[in-house]
Amino acid sequence: MAAQEGVVLVGVDGSTASLAAVDWAATEAVSTGCELVICHAIPGGIQIRDRTEAPFTHLFARGERIVRVAARRARASAAGLQVSTEVISQGLPSAALLDQTVDARIAVVGSRGSGMFRGLLLGSTSQQVATHATCPVVVVHERPAPGASTAAPVTVGLDWCGHEPLLALAFDYADRHHRSLVAVHAYRITEPPQRPGRPGEPSVLPRAAEEMLADATAPWQQKYPDVPVHRQVLTQAPATALIQESARSALIVVGPRGHGGFAGLLLGSVSQHVLRHGRCPIAIAR
Repeated sequence: MAAQEGVVLVGVDGSTASLAAVDWAATEAVSTGCELVICHAIPGGIQIRDRTEAPFTHLFARGERIVRVAARRARASAAGLQVSTEVISQGLPSAALLDQTVDARIAVVGSRGSGMFRGLLLGSTSQQVATHATCPVVVVHERPAPGASTAAPVTVGLDWCGHEPLLALAFDYADRHHRSLVAVHAYRITEPPQRPGRPGEPSVLPRAAEEMLADATAPWQQKYPDVPVHRQVLTQAPATALIQESARSALIVVGPRGHGGFAGLLLGSVSQHVLRHGRCPIAIAR
């Protein structure tokens, strides 16, 4: 496969979750023909100009060990993979990794780090990268979803607009990995839906949602004819629906923002919930 523009960037800190991210990123780099760049950011929020200056020597030595182990793991899982490593110190790890995303095709991080907050479902660095990166970001959990398999689909959550980046990422990934695609629109109802002014007549919302999914996916089905497509309209909270789908999906694709009253947020509430509680890798498309 011809190399594609950009690199696959993966941030590592030695944690189990970051090693799972390396595995995912290595597979992605092979399938896209991209170089894999393994990056470790020195923790502590400090800038270090001289690596030989005490007491920073041990921090760089540890960082070099972390990227060396990660690179060895990546090369073992993917023959012929081009891998480079970098240990950087530019303030906070999240800021250092964000600087690296400028030239990346996609950035990959583990869901939890190895620091004092490792018990959280989503580490602060992962959250910051997912929120502010200039490229798509995939957050990988340390354990695969119990329902995920080689036949598991790519699931993409669609709202009423802003489909293009999500579908571009989802169809491209599904095509390269020979998976089907499930397009999901979910909405919560608090009472039996009725058409305004016509009591007892079913709401047009489910039908409109089905038409929206069909219209949104049709051009991509023509571009990727080998990707089987299924569409689902679900009457439950969008975050809940996607989290449930993540237990049987290879990848969940969501957008960075919602399209309601909080559309101006850098990372919408649905995306945040799915990032924190999803069972499979979660992609934030841009």
